[in-house]
Amino acid sequence: MKTQTTVRISRIEMKNILSENNTNQFISHISKTPQKMNNFLDYWLIVNDKKKKNPNPTINPFIESGIYKEQYKIDVLTGFGDYDKIIVNRLKKEGKTEEEVQNFVNRHEIKRNEKIEQMRESGKTEVEIQEYLNRPQKESWWRNVSNSLVTDRRTETKFYLRYIYTERTHSHKDKFTFEGNEVEREIFEGYLTKKKTESYSSQGLDHTFNIQFCDLENIVEMTMNGSKYILTN
Repeated sequence: MKTQTTVRISRIEMKNILSENNTNQFISHISKTPQKMNNFLDYWLIVNDKKKKNPNPTINPFIESGIYKEQYKIDVLTGFGDYDKIIVNRLKKEGKTEEEVQNFVNRHEIKRNEKIEQMRESGKTEVEIQEYLNRPQKESWWRNVSNSLVTDRRTETKFYLRYIYTERTHSHKDKFTFEGNEVEREIFEGYLTKKKTESYSSQGLDHTFNIQFCDLENIVEMTMNGSKYILTN
């Protein structure tokens, strides 16, 4: 059994390592992030089927100090290159038909054509449809620094680990802390903001490859290339 080396490393040093990594590899990491929550429990009330502001909403007792979520993700894949290529290869590995593969490759065109058909059915004019087609495509909020690291387009000052979940990936149960003490999710669950879940159904995979990003500032530990890195400021 190989001995694992433990190394203390700054986040700047880790950023530099990831900025040069363009090779597929499975890694594990532990992150600690502030939990997003609402300031109030019952800010809105439904009165006579109408939504109204509550004059005396219940204040979130956790909002000032904050709840922190610790996640341990094991065997996520980073360093991967072309997203479409990796999904196509996986589709073929799962034994999908050529039609199913092409449905993924042409997914943006298929979605656009479905939208056009919906617009025509709803009575939109050809001028309105053309205006829709002429809209500039929205860029993603991030750009690649390498196949393992991205930065935000707006400021290019924040850096994120880029990885995907595969069927090999698993994780430990999330751990939550409040003022340094571990707490159960149930005690603050009512204050949580609703998170939009991204759908990966367009991949057409039995086991979807879910692309994720994690702010390097929130990563406290990372294991890769046989070494465990403890990240410091």
